[in-house]
Amino acid sequence: MLKVSAVPILKDNYVFIPTNGQTKECVIIDPGQADAVKSFILKEHLRPRGILLTHHHWDHIGGAQELKKAFDVKIYAPLKEQKLIDFADVYLQENDFVFEAGMQFRIIDLPGHTMGHIAYLEEKQKWLFSGDVLFSLGCGRIFDGTIEDHYKSLGKIKALDPSTIIHCTHEYTEMNLKFCLEKFPEDPALKNFAQHVQALRSQGKPTVPFPLNQELELNPFLKAKNEADFIALREERNNFKT
Repeated sequence: MLKVSAVPILKDNYVFIPTNGQTKECVIIDPGQADAVKSFILKEHLRPRGILLTHHHWDHIGGAQELKKAFDVKIYAPLKEQKLIDFADVYLQENDFVFEAGMQFRIIDLPGHTMGHIAYLEEKQKWLFSGDVLFSLGCGRIFDGTIEDHYKSLGKIKALDPSTIIHCTHEYTEMNLKFCLEKFPEDPALKNFAQHVQALRSQGKPTVPFPLNQELELNPFLKAKNEADFIALREERNNFKT
């Protein structure tokens, strides 16, 4: 049986560890820090088979080299960010595949947040490991990518099976919810979702991962009618004070 564990690190990051329950083999996705991940793997007696990186930001790659040394595994990274992640073993681009731990991940190029951002889609399980492209009720800020590319990348995610489970790397849902409720205060679906989020967080539970169909209904960035509306909304979110 395959499952995904989430190891919290730093302020609000999650390191995802998809695992093959029969073999105890696993992969490690976006380890911004090594210690907590290493402790989890040793505690659960897991056998890492690869480290998968979505983009070059330090809070996604900071623990990768230490974990590589500890477990003698390959590091996979975006081809378009090879100069920024020069320690990887394998570089990936659109429609490449990673076969590790009895799982098959298809690469989707999702530039915007960064110029070479990629995601890993386990198609049989319908798991998308999307880094910082899409958050619950939000999307990533633009760093060295372009906002036009980001809009197109969200379009790629929207085209996936609606039952796809999105594994984004940050616990940003509460902050994004504040923005959405201020902009759309009478939206009944958002009000109901706010109760759900409050219940989870009051129990110390994560709001991540989440189904794509939830975001298709609620996320204003996925509901933007066109690129101009998306750009305007992203600017509003940039200027919103939580």
